[in-house]
Amino acid sequence: MNLRNPRMRLRSFGALESFTREAQRIVELDQLASRLTELIVRAFQASAASLMLPAYPSGNFVIASSVGSTSPSYRLYLKEDDLLLCWLKNNDGIVRFSDLDIIPQLQALPARQKEEFSRIGAELFVPLKNQDRLVGILILGPKQHGKRFSKKDLNYLGALCPQVAKGLENACLYHEIQERAAQLSLIAELGKVIASGLDYQAVMEAFLKELKKLINVDLAAILSIQRKSVKVFALMTDLEVPWKMGDTVPLEGTATAWLAANMRGLIETDLDQQRRFSTGELLLQHKIRSVIYLPLICRGEFVGSFVLGSLQPASYKEKDLIMLEQLSSYMVIAIENSLLYNLEKEQRSRLETVDQQRNEFLSAISHELKTPITSVKVSAEILAKEHDLAQDSSGAELLENIGHSIERMERRVAELLDFAKLQGAGLQLSPEPVDLHNVFAETISLMTPLSLSKQQTLELKVPPSLPVVMLDKRRLEQILLNLLSNASKYTPGGGHIQVTARMEHYNLLVQVRDNGYGIPASEQELIFKPYYYSKARTEAPSLGIGLAITKSLVELQEGRIWVESQPGQGSTFSFILPLESPENPPRKESGERIESADNRG
Repeated sequence: MNLRNPRMRLRSFGALESFTREAQRIVELDQLASRLTELIVRAFQASAASLMLPAYPSGNFVIASSVGSTSPSYRLYLKEDDLLLCWLKNNDGIVRFSDLDIIPQLQALPARQKEEFSRIGAELFVPLKNQDRLVGILILGPKQHGKRFSKKDLNYLGALCPQVAKGLENACLYHEIQERAAQLSLIAELGKVIASGLDYQAVMEAFLKELKKLINVDLAAILSIQRKSVKVFALMTDLEVPWKMGDTVPLEGTATAWLAANMRGLIETDLDQQRRFSTGELLLQHKIRSVIYLPLICRGEFVGSFVLGSLQPASYKEKDLIMLEQLSSYMVIAIENSLLYNLEKEQRSRLETVDQQRNEFLSAISHELKTPITSVKVSAEILAKEHDLAQDSSGAELLENIGHSIERMERRVAELLDFAKLQGAGLQLSPEPVDLHNVFAETISLMTPLSLSKQQTLELKVPPSLPVVMLDKRRLEQILLNLLSNASKYTPGGGHIQVTARMEHYNLLVQVRDNGYGIPASEQELIFKPYYYSKARTEAPSLGIGLAITKSLVELQEGRIWVESQPGQGSTFSFILPLESPENPPRKESGERIESADNRG
């Protein structure tokens, strides 16, 4: 369009005035900003025009729109305490570039800022005010064809500014509300992810899904410092990049090292123009043009960096940095939860592996021991048959000791095998019709020699009317023998042990009560754990798996076991097993007493 034609220029002014009147009804900030700069360039024959607007919530002024041959770098922004910004806020009128060296308050502007203004050919700084509130700054480049802006141009600009400023303020307010709503949505979404998920990859996916609604993201990564390296903790991109999750790069010269030292975010506007860090060249080779870096800080400590990249230059502005800094604390929570979860998961996996290896070892060693034990047992039996040791009391005693030792070893090996099977879910029940009364009587009979040797009274108190039920007889006997052996072991000589049983609806309740040493409250849960042995006990340590096996056998039958005890007053071990409907309903209960030693005085 030839704007040297007065008629065409008049049309441009008419379009600008029409737009100015309509500006108050336009709520899309980007549309308003781009349209304004475009019409300003046409109407005033400027070589370029840029519009700076305040970034929410910092108040710093950043480039919102640019038109012309030499657009300003998006690194250009005016902080809230910038000298030029303060002057425009507190004074009326347009400032020329030449005024920067004339107005005393502006002579102290940083040289770098002046160089940037000079590079883009900034000629006029036009404040856009609404009721003394600075809502924007128009930066106009030199007029085309070497002309200067006339006094008429400046007056016309001054007349347009209040109307434009009012429209901009409305659009900015609407934009801020939209941005805040989007941020709240992002925070809410991230909060839901943190509350419901522990997988950091899921956290990243959900976070980026919402984030892409606000800014352009083609690459996202979470990086952590490990000694003198940077590790890729998480990576999300569809691009071919030189790194993958778990990779490391030297720390020195990276953005992560800079973030750790400065504890604040940073934007690289265009890697094609300037690259600050060692990784910049690689990113540019894979077409990443702009990058935003954020420190991840947990309880005041730097824990890593959050990096976003875009294929487009100048994709990120200061307002994006501010928004992401506010959200980074939520990211830290999600990452910390994920790390703790993964650490617990890894530890659990290691423990399960160790447990499996231990059970396999127990099973293998038990099978290896069974062969020599059987050989010794058979050899002892043959020796007893072939040689008459009746007259040789010492030889008979030796054989008896061998027999007892073999029996103990067989029990220990059987315990190890059962424990390994229970831990590996390899033990199967074999239910059969069981006469409960007979099982209790037989078990007491097996325990009688041990009780007699310690002068302990062993009492069985069960009703003869206990029904025949479907149970694994062998496992029930094993439970009873384990509890009775335990009671005998921790009850002093002359003590009393009582076994009671009764039906409660279709459940069998069994109790083994003694007046032994008792168990401290702090140990009553621990004694059912494998390999636990009380340090307070003076007896020789056992394998520490008897009660663990007992508990597993009870629970295998969908039952429950517990202990009630006080130190010095004995213990009561109780277990309850659900049963099938009894064949015969229980009759009136009566008791039976078997005494192994009369110690009643």
